[in-house]
Amino acid sequence: MSQKRNKDLIIIGIIWIIISIPILIMLYPKVGEMIQAEAIITLVFVTIFYAVQTQKMVKEEEKRRKADYWERRIKEFYKPLWDRLNTVRNEIKIDTLGEGRTVEILKDVEDFLWEKRYMIPIDTFNKINELHTELFIASIDIAQLDNKEVKELLKQLRRAESKVRTIIVDEWKSIEASIRKIYGY
Repeated sequence: MSQKRNKDLIIIGIIWIIISIPILIMLYPKVGEMIQAEAIITLVFVTIFYAVQTQKMVKEEEKRRKADYWERRIKEFYKPLWDRLNTVRNEIKIDTLGEGRTVEILKDVEDFLWEKRYMIPIDTFNKINELHTELFIASIDIAQLDNKEVKELLKQLRRAESKVRTIIVDEWKSIEASIRKIYGY
């Protein structure tokens, strides 16, 4: 807690004691009753103070848990998917598109996406899965395509990969911004 906040609470406590002592003297003329009443009031004040502090600690812990989960999402989903997208971009070329490597790469992305789908919003999963499924199905039938259709499929693959990359980058940046906000930088 900040020093200003501590000073404010001390000042409030002193004012409370100064105000409550004359009231207690009027209400409870006996010294023993006055001391007991003052002790009760002090106990109430201390209890309120600690309740507020505990609530702040709970909120801070919740923020840390969120930040930890977001960091885990980046480490376990966004970065590995980014690496797989780089593989798609680097390895699938027009001369290799008809080989089994295309299906293998797309299958790896699909398996990863389905395994880690709980780490992303459902609408993001649906967008990526839709793009991926179209390309996966088209790449299975690639042997039946002529050269012009293969080139078109390659363009579709690059567009879909670019769209997925944009979705991932946008979400990744959003998560990083949220983490920075929690940590205060």
